Amino acid sequence: MTYINFMDGLTISVISMAIVFVLLSILSLIIHTFQFIFKQELPLISDSPILEDEELKTVAALTALIMINEDNKNKTYKIESIERVN
Repeated sequence: MTYINFMDGLTISVISMAIVFVLLSILSLIIHTFQFIFKQELPLISDSPILEDEELKTVAALTALIMINEDNKNKTYKIESIERVN
């Protein structure tokens, strides 16, 4: 049975960490090249037909009410109108 002294253990640890670092760098480069190879063009969304949907307005209003209600628990709110604010 051979014994490993402190310097041998330190050398093995440093070399092992260097190997892992190099392999992770190679994996990162491979993933970044996939981004350029399989690039997808996303369609642009126009403002008028999608944002005028009544269901989306209702969801936006309910989300705003939930966010307001987190601060003021025992209050009642009424939605009078729904309009877009930039």
